Amino acid sequence: KWIEYGLNVLPIRLIEKDDNNIEKSPIIKKGVLTDVYEGRLFLGSYALEEEEADAYAICLTPIWRDNKPNFEEWIVGIDCDDQRLAESIDILMTDTSKQKTKRGYHWLFIINEDIRKHFKDDESYAKHIKVNDFKVEVYLGKRYFVTIGKGYEVIKDIDSIARLTLKEFMELRNKIEKLLMLIDILKPFYKEGNRNNIDFALEGIFAKSNVSKEEAEKYIRAVCHYFSDNELKSRLTVLERTYKRVEEGKEVAGIS
Repeated sequence: KWIEYGLNVLPIRLIEKDDNNIEKSPIIKKGVLTDVYEGRLFLGSYALEEEEADAYAICLTPIWRDNKPNFEEWIVGIDCDDQRLAESIDILMTDTSKQKTKRGYHWLFIINEDIRKHFKDDESYAKHIKVNDFKVEVYLGKRYFVTIGKGYEVIKDIDSIARLTLKEFMELRNKIEKLLMLIDILKPFYKEGNRNNIDFALEGIFAKSNVSKEEAEKYIRAVCHYFSDNELKSRLTVLERTYKRVEEGKEVAGIS
């Protein structure tokens, strides 16, 4: 199915290491993967013919149409290896193709434009997010995402993949960064006894900063999920009231 869609599917050998980690090794001749990444080679049914494969990966490359790469359609992806953080990010995430990994989630997207002009060097293929101990990897290319194999599960297949412009994709990336910054700031304080005051202030800040109520609700849901806050319903009630008060010109908690 993925091959018919025009995706480069890579056979992978999984090697268990002494530290309980698993090394992922592509079953492909040295140098060939570069040709795949740069749109010079379509692997076709090669992955299905490789008997030693333990898993299969989708390469982040242009999609192939009529036996040639379509540089106006690029597969790109986001990877989070922290299960709880990945679940929180998923609340913000545009609905798209998603895979459960051994430690978190992969999300795949199609960029509907030629993005080659943005590739200056190997580092320009990655737009990772790092906030202290939190990290989310964002790739525009030169990467593969293992999708089928032991410990991996396709939750939403390629049929549901979202199509975005590069600008929209980077805006999504920036929303995830804001969530990581928010969780990092709140982590020492978001505990029972403090949560109500934090919630009032946070929702006031959202309302006064012209963040849409719909967007603010996603952030509140994501924060509650990350910190296992079981009072989500009351948080959303406060959010509704806060936005209504701002609309009426009344004072709310948060920044002045």
